[in-house]
Amino acid sequence: PSVNASIPSDMPESHHFEETGFYTSRTGWNGAETVVIYRCGAPLGKSAGPSPGYSQGDLGHVHPDAGHFVIYDDGEYIVRNTGYVKRQSKYHNVALIGGNGLWGDKSGYFSPWPLTPTRYPSITSISAEEGVETIVSDMSASYQDAAAVKTYTRKFIWFKTKDVVVIVDDIECTKPMDIKVQIYPESQTGTCLGNVYTDRTDIHNIRIESLSSGTSMGKYSQTIEARHQGDAEEEMALIKISKTAQKTRFVTAISWSKVATDPVKVFYDEQSGRITVEEKERDLTIGHEGFGNRSQFEWE
Repeated sequence: PSVNASIPSDMPESHHFEETGFYTSRTGWNGAETVVIYRCGAPLGKSAGPSPGYSQGDLGHVHPDAGHFVIYDDGEYIVRNTGYVKRQSKYHNVALIGGNGLWGDKSGYFSPWPLTPTRYPSITSISAEEGVETIVSDMSASYQDAAAVKTYTRKFIWFKTKDVVVIVDDIECTKPMDIKVQIYPESQTGTCLGNVYTDRTDIHNIRIESLSSGTSMGKYSQTIEARHQGDAEEEMALIKISKTAQKTRFVTAISWSKVATDPVKVFYDEQSGRITVEEKERDLTIGHEGFGNRSQFEWE
């Protein structure tokens, strides 16, 4: 009680926990900041693997959730974690391919054992430039075999000062598959009109939009299985963005603002592969077709 609380202003705003594949970033430490968390890494950490001293029992809290993310702003979740539920991919903000989740997604307990490091997902790069942070991750070998995934790269792009997240999913399968990108909003009151989901809470206006052609988007009710036998099941809102394809790109924009203003709109040009985050005075335009030696961000 004699220790006074203080804001950890000397702490960094972002950090990549490379061992477990967590990336966390925030806009500050004052209590009203925005926080994003992204997860893509080895189930027990890169050093664990099938090493001596580890057993299947160590997987009790591991989730098959590569590519999962959470967005939190000013005391309210924008995109949520579903809580302590059965450990299955369908309860996370990831893609299901042909109804199949990630490797380890069996029956509510991560399996098989021993672990196979060649199936590990990973964050392959992180860059920060002009208030934009980009996380690139590879889940190519991390889906169940029935998903027929050949390559899968997810880019998580946070426009840190604009309250915008853009997710780019590049997926190629060995045959046409029904692909569904999932997003669990915290609020249960939003509605979908075409490929745009909008919601208004006491604090925020929220906009989630599928920017890729040929996709369909809808809000559904997902039954969350009870944690313990005899407990009541819970219904949660779930946004699904769907397309049947062998090779495709999903571009999904999530933006939010305080209730007195409108969320920033995001535009995507499929031909050029460029994304524009539009504001009143200027546009931030980026291309995600390989960065090379040039800057991936440029003010227009």
